Amino acid sequence: MRLLTLLLMAFLPLASAGLAQGTKAPPAAPPMQPGAPPVSAPTAPPYPTLAAALPMQAAGFTRAGLTDFESRPGGQGLGAAAEYRPSEGGSGVATLYQYTRGIAALPEGTTSHLVEQEIQAALTEIRSVGPLRRYGLANLAEAPFIPAPDGQPALRCMGMLLVYEGGSRAADSFICVGVLHGRFLKLRLTLPTDRQGDGQPRLLALGRAVVAALVKAG
Repeated sequence: MRLLTLLLMAFLPLASAGLAQGTKAPPAAPPMQPGAPPVSAPTAPPYPTLAAALPMQAAGFTRAGLTDFESRPGGQGLGAAAEYRPSEGGSGVATLYQYTRGIAALPEGTTSHLVEQEIQAALTEIRSVGPLRRYGLANLAEAPFIPAPDGQPALRCMGMLLVYEGGSRAADSFICVGVLHGRFLKLRLTLPTDRQGDGQPRLLALGRAVVAALVKAG
């Protein structure tokens, strides 16, 4: 099944560079491992506060919209997603997802196997849509974590280089996942490689800004 639009984050063509990342729900969760927190039917978190908590401007990005999946029929556990676009215009997109999958008592931080499952589900989706979007995954490596205001890891990140057919276009792409206030928090960022080495610093700046905002909002 597909959760949070119901697939993690599809790459849609972005403006001039033809790169994209749509506001999609996460894919079906991998099978739960022994000892995982029980699935329950918790009261829906107050996702409208996501809109109030997140800044309109952050680290050179402007918030472009928010989708509340939780309030839709059958949307329990799907949460919400906020999209950011570069303030200077041009290609690139970041999407921040907040959701529970209906799992009670999610362990805070980045070290649980549930966070690892979310990351692996994202990578599987990215690979699976590659032939459709005509790109290949040229590189995959751990990226620096995004810290909370207290310096502790808030989001664990993986960095990728996506190379499109013919080799004339490429994109830096990142997936970051953690648990904050009992909800999964996932950040997806894709930027064309027009400015070498620009992707990771922009990811860190945006990630720190939105995590700090959500920590403050509680």
